Amino acid sequence: MLLPTGAGVTKQLEKHGIQQYTSVTWLPDGKAILFFGREAGHLDRCYSQQIDSDAPPKPVTPEGVFCWVVSPDGKSTLGFDGQSDVVYSVDGAGPPHSISGLGPRDRIIGWSSDGKSLYLNSWEGYSTKISRFDLATGRQEVLKEITLNDPSGVFETPTLILTPDGKGYIYTTRRFLTDLYLAEGLK
Repeated sequence: MLLPTGAGVTKQLEKHGIQQYTSVTWLPDGKAILFFGREAGHLDRCYSQQIDSDAPPKPVTPEGVFCWVVSPDGKSTLGFDGQSDVVYSVDGAGPPHSISGLGPRDRIIGWSSDGKSLYLNSWEGYSTKISRFDLATGRQEVLKEITLNDPSGVFETPTLILTPDGKGYIYTTRRFLTDLYLAEGLK
């Protein structure tokens, strides 16, 4: 169900056999959505669906492939098949292509605003390097290194979000902190 944030009309999107929706994102033009879902008897996969049409959703990835971030022009999405990152065409205009040149610690955190590069981060210990990875050349350029000021109780790799221009970021992590009390004279 689409709800307007201002004046407008609520719109119910037909499921067309989709039984479960896991995540949804808008395509940049605001006229379609990309979502991860499942039809009966099938594995999850990514679909695109026009919001001003009653046409059924179109599969974007093969079954079992998760997609998670859309290029700035809305034509591509990154998918993960459990082993490698792959670029898929949202409208099926071209074959998928794998991204070669990523290291084992590299994690994709988003597209650059021009859509020609990906931003990566690679955590090691309590610091990470943020890099720009050129899709055409495979060249990687370190932009910034971030070290946690206080790593006390950190038990999870921080989640990082970077702005499309690569100049701003936020990160979050989880901590497990406890207090130790010494009690004397108890019987």
